[in-house]
Amino acid sequence: MEREIRRVEAEGWKYQEMVGKELKGAEVMIHMSADTARSLNVKVRSDGQDVSREYLQETNLYYASIFMAPQGGSFAIVFSRSRP
Repeated sequence: MEREIRRVEAEGWKYQEMVGKELKGAEVMIHMSADTARSLNVKVRSDGQDVSREYLQETNLYYASIFMAPQGGSFAIVFSRSRP
């Protein structure tokens, strides 16, 4: 996870939060961003529960890296940057 945070921050994004709980052995499977969308919706499965967050893109843009674990479950790390 730390490597992914450094990689995305090097592209100009700022780490915001984690959605769900970090899972051992999880790997990044999906990268999400949508510069023209009104919001970014992040959905993961953590501790057997579906967890979702919506990030409105009014003043900031959002980027999410979704991690999936071999034993099942997922979590995301979310980044933001100012809208140009």
